[in-house]
Amino acid sequence: MTELSKAVGGLANAFGFSLEEFAAALLPPYLEKHYGIAGVTLERRYFDLGDGWPQEIDLVGDGQRDGQSVTVLVECRSKVGGSEVRRLADKLNAVAGTLGKAEIAKVIVAMNVHPSAEPAASETGVWIVPYSRINRERG
Repeated sequence: MTELSKAVGGLANAFGFSLEEFAAALLPPYLEKHYGIAGVTLERRYFDLGDGWPQEIDLVGDGQRDGQSVTVLVECRSKVGGSEVRRLADKLNAVAGTLGKAEIAKVIVAMNVHPSAEPAASETGVWIVPYSRINRERG
């Protein structure tokens, strides 16, 4: 049973990293088309929040919108609902608070978006982008 658990955990990690890699490649054109944020290159980053534990953000990049700098913070999930949106919003807000930037776009890319996620996103100021939208809009 322990070996099975390790194997399933390894598959989950591999899937998560693959989703992040696809989002890193496909999300920038989507952000430009739908939100006017151009020139974004996304990569994984860690942030010091002052508690001794670096906070990992799946994808981070800087771009421009209307001549102003925008930092994009992205979390990727296979499935997201309202409670997960709120949890991720808290995480993204904590990191955003350390950046001292005027504009920060907080984004969640998810394969499956539960109906409870949209109201939570509106309440927290996070943009939810279903993976199917960025995957279908190439070009």
